[in-house]
Amino acid sequence: MAALTKRKRVELNKAIIAYCKKSGYESCIGELEKAMGVKYEKKCEGVLERKWTIVTKLSNKALQLENEVESLREDLKNFGKGKVRDKSLVLPRAPPKHVCKGHRQPITCVVFHPIFSQVVTASEDCTIMVWDTEEGTVEKTMKGHIDTVQHVSFNQDGKQLASCSADMSIKVWNFETHICLKTMRGHEHTVSCVKFTPAGDRLVSCSRDKTIKFWDVQSGYCLSTLQGHKDWVRHVQISPCSSILASCSMDHTIRIWDYKKC
Repeated sequence: MAALTKRKRVELNKAIIAYCKKSGYESCIGELEKAMGVKYEKKCEGVLERKWTIVTKLSNKALQLENEVESLREDLKNFGKGKVRDKSLVLPRAPPKHVCKGHRQPITCVVFHPIFSQVVTASEDCTIMVWDTEEGTVEKTMKGHIDTVQHVSFNQDGKQLASCSADMSIKVWNFETHICLKTMRGHEHTVSCVKFTPAGDRLVSCSRDKTIKFWDVQSGYCLSTLQGHKDWVRHVQISPCSSILASCSMDHTIRIWDYKKC
């Protein structure tokens, strides 16, 4: 407890009391409130469980990274300068670690979470699914789109997820609560790709309506529209330095845009 700030300590105490209340430990609530100097608040229910889940996942991630470091050390021994390289050791080998089933229609996109051992999939069944890569099991199904979900992407810290659909909408989700925060409309046809900018405050999307649009994540407003392609714009990508935007289209062209002027 000594390592926590006063505010964090109060939050933890409230979460513990809320957990006890939710779990039916009514007899100890009064004593806990008296000892901890805080009162029960309903809004704190579920906080302790979510925090514990995050700690567990981070612990698993740390163990995974330790194993990867050990594997890389072995690779250095096997593939050091002047040593014979066995290519079979550096390629994925069958069978797959997991075969994950749950979607009812073809899957259109899969992305890794930037921190946790999770992948997120989009599907023609109008849903988004969150999977545990360690267990190969589905953790959550996110619903909101009313047509094929074409693409999903995370912001850099993995706290928000963006999705786009053939229903012509873009949605921004709180990935911790899996609640839709914003629904953005403006494209006139299927939205085929959506990406967060590196700063995380904007989205860039492309569509079968031949346009590329920039959106403000906070307000949900469309900031600008780029036109130039003659057919369906299938994908967009922002350079790591955030200075260039690339787009590709069914018109057989790739276009490079000056991101700072977009």
